[in-house]
Amino acid sequence: MAGTRQITSREQIEHLLQILSQRAHGTLGVAARNLQTGEEITWQAERAMPTASTFKFPLLVALFAQAAAGTLDLDERVLLLPEDQVGGSGVLRDLLPGLQPTLRDLAMLMIIVSDNSATNMLLDRVGGPAAVTAAMRALGLPSIVVNRRLIFSAAPRGPVAEAAPRDMLRLA
Repeated sequence: MAGTRQITSREQIEHLLQILSQRAHGTLGVAARNLQTGEEITWQAERAMPTASTFKFPLLVALFAQAAAGTLDLDERVLLLPEDQVGGSGVLRDLLPGLQPTLRDLAMLMIIVSDNSATNMLLDRVGGPAAVTAAMRALGLPSIVVNRRLIFSAAPRGPVAEAAPRDMLRLA
């Protein structure tokens, strides 16, 4: 593409992160790893900040840990109730209550289409926000904290979850 320059050095990346951080309407945090070389680049990577939907990854890890421990079965079916259906992204919000997806189905919907209803159902099934937070602490990732279910209303409730970019990178 005409006028496009390729970033070829760590210094260029750090300079770009500095510019983006100054222009951001919030706090920029980055932790990334080159999967071929293992080299990492970070920017404010120790600072915990709201995660938005990326908290679904720690929830998935907690789900799979419980499945591996034999405390839940991914083929277990869960009844979709009207109170499980929340706004935002996903498809379960538009289906009729009474559907009985498996925990595996819910995990797929949560990760592939970022389904918020599936996320809440899984969060309830693994033991709630405290259980996911405890699982992250057990993995040595203390900044990853889940505070609540996804709720869409006019009343501000604070962040659903928080994490430092470095801990999210370690989780990967």
